[in-house]
Amino acid sequence: TTGGTEPVNGTGTFQFPGGTYQQILTDANGCNTEVDFTLTNPPALVASVNITEPSCLNNFGAMLISTSGGTGPYTVQVGPNQYGPYSNTQTVSGLSPGSYILFITDSAGCQINIDTNINAYVAPLATATATNPTCFGYNDGFVTITMQTGIGPFHLNGQTFTTTFTDNNLPAATYSYTITDSLGCTYSLN
Repeated sequence: TTGGTEPVNGTGTFQFPGGTYQQILTDANGCNTEVDFTLTNPPALVASVNITEPSCLNNFGAMLISTSGGTGPYTVQVGPNQYGPYSNTQTVSGLSPGSYILFITDSAGCQINIDTNINAYVAPLATATATNPTCFGYNDGFVTITMQTGIGPFHLNGQTFTTTFTDNNLPAATYSYTITDSLGCTYSLN
């Protein structure tokens, strides 16, 4: 404050939540003055996590952390490691499968926590059941392939399927199949 006769009551450092306030200051002579002020809260600190799971191509997972609100820049702690400061996104890679708690902190010290998981890679595994043609020389046999594990959708012979694929109108012969999962990993069976 300036002016008035010291000491002035009503001065100091105060913490208020966001809002509009009116503070009355009184000097040693009993003179009052009114101070109006508005405090604006920053937007809420929010974050989302996009997980890249391990695959046959890479044994480790990764996280893309997108953060907004609060007061940037931000930092994120994943396990014992801290990353940042960063503006909006931070990539954390080389993560083993497991559970993680992310501690995301803005420059004002506000913090949010996000629980997330990186799942272990499950290789595609399938079974095939063959039904022979009804008669010699007929082409009415078929092979049904059923996925037991893996991350779908799956691809085979230019077609996409989720659990079961049937290859129809087959003559008697030996057939080989290579199935590709959604991560680009393959499984072969005869």
